[in-house]
Amino acid sequence: MSISIERKKEKKADFTNEATKSIENMLSEVQLSLNIMNNNLNSEYVQVSLTEASSAEININNIRNKLRKSYLRKIERGEMKIQTGMIYNNLIHSLEKIGDHIFNVSEAIVGDK
Repeated sequence: MSISIERKKEKKADFTNEATKSIENMLSEVQLSLNIMNNNLNSEYVQVSLTEASSAEININNIRNKLRKSYLRKIERGEMKIQTGMIYNNLIHSLEKIGDHIFNVSEAIVGDK
């Protein structure tokens, strides 16, 4: 993510308010997933359920899918520069991968991984 943020700054690839809010929304979902993971780590492992963690992971994936489609349409219509879109997509991809890693911890707690 840091490379994408550095590239965004270097290339002066400004995101629209909508794009920034979309990234912030995805960050909030990743934070929720992290909170769930922390709760799972601090619980008796035999009592941990993957229901909340799985729901958060699905939400993150759904947000990623929605944002990916949206940015591709914007590039096609000329509403977003390709360079900006690539940086935006890299951030979305990185956040989704973080969500995957967080979910993997919860899976390991219950013995599914």
